[in-house]
Amino acid sequence: MFKNIMGIMGDRPYPDPLILAQELLRQCLDGPYLRDEVYCQIIKQLEHNPDPYDVLAVSACTCCCCSLRIV
Repeated sequence: MFKNIMGIMGDRPYPDPLILAQELLRQCLDGPYLRDEVYCQIIKQLEHNPDPYDVLAVSACTCCCCSLRIV
């Protein structure tokens, strides 16, 4: 999961970050106990992150994680 987050942010080279985001969300749907972990990892990577691209790249994942938490 952490590698997926890094790939989505562009900190780890990957040709299609959208596939990583889909895989990350699928893991959250398949294992509800992973949702909190993914959310914490995303927040940890964004905290004090000076790169605005990183913030934009994972904002959709953050929103999805939050909405999954409610469901």
